[in-house]
Amino acid sequence: MSSSLPTWFPADKDAVQIYDWFQDRNRILRVGAALRVAFDDVYNGAQTGRYSVTELDKLEKTYLGFRVEQSLLHELELPKSPRGPDTIINGVAVDVKFSLNSKWMIPLEAIGTLCLLCEADDTASTYSVGLLRCVAAHLTHSGNRDGKKQVSSCGRTHITWLARHAQLPPNLLLAMNPTIRDMVLLPTFGQQRVTQLFRQVRNTPISRAVVQTVGRQVDPQKRVRDARKPLRHEGIEILHVRNRSAKPVVSALGLPVSLKDAWISVRSTP
Repeated sequence: MSSSLPTWFPADKDAVQIYDWFQDRNRILRVGAALRVAFDDVYNGAQTGRYSVTELDKLEKTYLGFRVEQSLLHELELPKSPRGPDTIINGVAVDVKFSLNSKWMIPLEAIGTLCLLCEADDTASTYSVGLLRCVAAHLTHSGNRDGKKQVSSCGRTHITWLARHAQLPPNLLLAMNPTIRDMVLLPTFGQQRVTQLFRQVRNTPISRAVVQTVGRQVDPQKRVRDARKPLRHEGIEILHVRNRSAKPVVSALGLPVSLKDAWISVRSTP
């Protein structure tokens, strides 16, 4: 996923330090995990039932950028700077900027700063993250009403990509076959929807956020427990991926061992 350094890049020693830092401890993968959390939090599916960016209004899309920054710092265990750039990475001051469409907006106070540019497409399940020194030559000449300037087409050619179109942890409801999704979401009551979810979607990790969205309940544990009994009679078992009994299933299906909080429904073995 990481790119090779362009010829101009070593001149920026700060950028090299950050580039090197991201090559360790699966940090690029953790960026994807942080983006997944940010999307799901802004969807707020437990209360709204939403699961797509198209369902967000303009203000919520703006808030998504702020939520990405919070989630990223938490996942990568980075400090929040009290003033100036957003954080410090490997001793270097860095601003975090997010965009849904590669149109990063840079405030006046961040000009000259090294920026970690993130973008994600939840429909395509991809994300990218790159480094750019946001000097005037990399920005548009004019700004918006707030004085923010956009990364220019020239600036985009100078981005060093740490990951380009990497695999974003999938949005299960968004990627689901529409016919199956309609079957899952059609029942009136939340418990019926959750039971139908585990009936229709097997051998696939189902995250806490998905269960919350389908069941419209903040705590999904009871929904899952109550789905187990009727499905067991149908020959379907629901396992938590972190339970010992689920390990052979997780291994057999080739699922990532990094899965933390998800369930999987499988056919019972006599």
